[in-house]
Amino acid sequence: MNASLKPRPWDTLGVALIGLFVGGAALGQTPVITPKPANLPDTPSADSQGFVKFGCWSFFTQTPINCEVTATLGRIDPAAATPPFFGGHKDHTSLQPIGAIRDASTLGQGPNEVTGQTINGFTILYTAEEASGQVQLLTKWTPPDGFVCQDMNEDNPGEFRRQCNGINHFSVGLKGLNELFATPSDPFVFKPRPPGDLHPGAHFGTLSLQQGITLIGKTYSDLTGGQRPRITDMSLPVGGLFDICGTYSATGTCASASKGGHVSHRDGHDVDFSSIDDAGQSIDCVLETTDVMKGAFKKANVAFHQCYVDGHYHVRFR
Repeated sequence: MNASLKPRPWDTLGVALIGLFVGGAALGQTPVITPKPANLPDTPSADSQGFVKFGCWSFFTQTPINCEVTATLGRIDPAAATPPFFGGHKDHTSLQPIGAIRDASTLGQGPNEVTGQTINGFTILYTAEEASGQVQLLTKWTPPDGFVCQDMNEDNPGEFRRQCNGINHFSVGLKGLNELFATPSDPFVFKPRPPGDLHPGAHFGTLSLQQGITLIGKTYSDLTGGQRPRITDMSLPVGGLFDICGTYSATGTCASASKGGHVSHRDGHDVDFSSIDDAGQSIDCVLETTDVMKGAFKKANVAFHQCYVDGHYHVRFR
């Protein structure tokens, strides 16, 4: 982020405020940082981070000047987001985790607010949380004497002030996940989601996942004379933590998930098959013991599969 200021008499000063994000891939005009992965064997836990640089210079001379900048992380009201980018989390009672920022020149985890001087090359380091969603970045700029600056709310300039403010945001999520739809001709169906479901958009995944579901569903349907397996959960629209109980934690428990769960449903490679198919019959763990189904799993490039006590079947594709 760079502020360009004009050193002129107080009543005619101008400013240009330009947002610049370094360290995240762009999705439209909004920077995107990949969520922190789960601590799983094939997705080792590691911080996901991005940098935001700040600078001020004279509009006329293009020489650097010193501004004090305070950057603060904040939450965005889902009702006010256009377009919404909250990773599929809906009506959670706990607060959205927003991560942390710190001065990139210091060590250790930082708070949600940090202040620095642009003449020193002020850069903040943002560390993302596991949950996907939008995070607001509020900035307060104080230029040196003889300058004023202009409020900047995303692309909407505001008033000229001795001290000005900016409102920007960035997104935590994965790009490239597509929603899977079921048509009457598909060899699978979706288990209906209850009203008020905390994650109504839970059928997103990679192309390999979608192809694998289709292959396994067709093989199952051929073996059972047309019965189709039911799909419950895949991944959320932009991946990240799938907090099944709406607690922003994979270990959170509730009546429907006494042990939590969905730890690996983060990157579009996982799917759960319901214990009952569309004809009301047990899937017998997707007929795992048959040679035909074993061949389908191998052809679908399955990395992991497990049958659980309640009868549902979890599959992870490579």
